[in-house]
Amino acid sequence: MSYLQDRDEKTLSQRLMALPSAVELVVEGSADHPIVIETLDLVSYLVSLSPHTLSYVYQSGSPAPKVWLRSKAVRLLDIVFWGVPTGLEFTALVDAIALYSGITPQLDVTTRSLLDQIYDSIAASIFVSPT
Repeated sequence: MSYLQDRDEKTLSQRLMALPSAVELVVEGSADHPIVIETLDLVSYLVSLSPHTLSYVYQSGSPAPKVWLRSKAVRLLDIVFWGVPTGLEFTALVDAIALYSGITPQLDVTTRSLLDQIYDSIAASIFVSPT
């Protein structure tokens, strides 16, 4: 299944192929859960756009679908997507993949200064909504 128009697919493929480090997507959930099946389809589609920089594994676990990332380049992030990361969450997933590959986010001086003042871990939740 194709999730994007040809032009957008080509642009995303080029962006993913330019990642500095490989990223593995981990899909966790019950194999017979329909949303897990849809999540696996989306993740395998992303991997097909750049098989040299992306891979995925499936593991049974929580009944609800969960997608998390891992790489050798970045180990300090703990980003997890519950549900199918489609719609607005798809962009967040692609941005998370870029972060895990080692790409430094582009931040203005004020934002960087504010972030440098944070010394404790911060938990943020991204809720997947039907968009």
